[in-house]
Amino acid sequence: MKNLLKGRMNIFISLLLVVIFLSCSEQKETSKENSKNEKIIDSLLIKKSEKTSEINELNSELDSLRKLRDSLQIISK
Repeated sequence: MKNLLKGRMNIFISLLLVVIFLSCSEQKETSKENSKNEKIIDSLLIKKSEKTSEINELNSELDSLRKLRDSLQIISK
């Protein structure tokens, strides 16, 4: 009876250790994945900022061209 109880206790402790080990390894993978996602988000934010500034420059140039067009239309009349 004691051997049976001792065997079950060993199995229970072994299973408990396996579960703890697996949960710890999953947390490490999650933190690595989060780190990669943060790097991707940072690079995308930088690209977005660059594109926004480029769009603003192009809009400014477009406004200048429209003003030139309007002034040329007035002169040609």
